[in-house]
Amino acid sequence: MRTHIFGKNPVTWFRESVQRFGWTQTLTIIWSVVVDTSFDRRFGTDTTRRIPVEKIKTTSSNIVHSMKYGASKAMPFRKLMAELKLPTDGVFVDLGSGKGRAVMLAAEYGFRKVIGLEFSGELCRTAEDNLRKFLRKRPTESHVEIIETDVTQYRLSDEETVFFLFDPFHAPILKQVMQNILESAERRPRDLWLIYHAPREQQVIEESGLFTDSKLHVVLGAEFMVYSIKVDEVPQTK
Repeated sequence: MRTHIFGKNPVTWFRESVQRFGWTQTLTIIWSVVVDTSFDRRFGTDTTRRIPVEKIKTTSSNIVHSMKYGASKAMPFRKLMAELKLPTDGVFVDLGSGKGRAVMLAAEYGFRKVIGLEFSGELCRTAEDNLRKFLRKRPTESHVEIIETDVTQYRLSDEETVFFLFDPFHAPILKQVMQNILESAERRPRDLWLIYHAPREQQVIEESGLFTDSKLHVVLGAEFMVYSIKVDEVPQTK
């Protein structure tokens, strides 16, 4: 079995990381990878193992626009949330939640409500089992829910405020998701954030014209584009 770090051969990754971040930051990134791989041992969950897209079981025709399953990285996620200081009275939505690691980490942060949207029933059942095991060791006051649905068919609740995605699908799906978020914002203007981990299709978000602010956060070697808009900046339909 070949070993990879962030999708690269370890030697190649190490050389490039030292050139980009320096020795200290590279060693910190390596430690974050160690923490990441120990997540499942700590909580008794099943999140780390990747699943190629052709082995994801779903009845949705949008599987042709989907990416492989991979778990969100725990240390970068936690550090990013600490930096952003998002209000915890909001509702966090993971778009393409897979086995639920980002859902668990968001519940750990303390959002009032956390929702994972996933179109694979098998992954939903794994996520629900993971969540039960995680909450036994890390209780939270957050209301947490896993919903089996195609994100293009999900009607957003107008209370949802923070949207997260870890490169789950290609542009055709993301365009519909952005249209759904825009319509929800127009129905009920509110502060909104979108956190895009490994932002492969970021031009789709920028072309939507919804968000007025964006910033790239590189956290322990992981890239997050964070978009936001304030309630008084939300476009209004005539």
